[in-house]
Amino acid sequence: MTPLTHPTLSGGQRVILRIMKTRLLRELSDAQALELWEQCKAHLLAKKLKSTVRECEESTDGGLDTLPRGDVLDVLGHVLVNTEWPCNGMPEAHSRKFGERIQAAMDQRGYRRSEVLATQSEQTNE
Repeated sequence: MTPLTHPTLSGGQRVILRIMKTRLLRELSDAQALELWEQCKAHLLAKKLKSTVRECEESTDGGLDTLPRGDVLDVLGHVLVNTEWPCNGMPEAHSRKFGERIQAAMDQRGYRRSEVLATQSEQTNE
């Protein structure tokens, strides 16, 4: 059984685990994923995005369609660095600054860098 299909995880946790692993190359514990999901869920509900919350909670593998995934990325940006996720067409400097800020925030929260990222970083430094 893969971690994303573990029966004790909520759909929201699965979504957070998948996004963090695939988009941000971070590994979260189940507890970290639950805490981050609850924070994101509160932001989604404040923005009146009940359908996105419902879709997240019904996800069995952490996958989402494009629109709800974008909603989750936006609130994830707000939770971690108090700004929305950069959209296509934003100046490269803005996206780079966002990337630096979100990496620092994830480090501060203790989100472990995935092995893929660690390996890529080591190869770059050689």
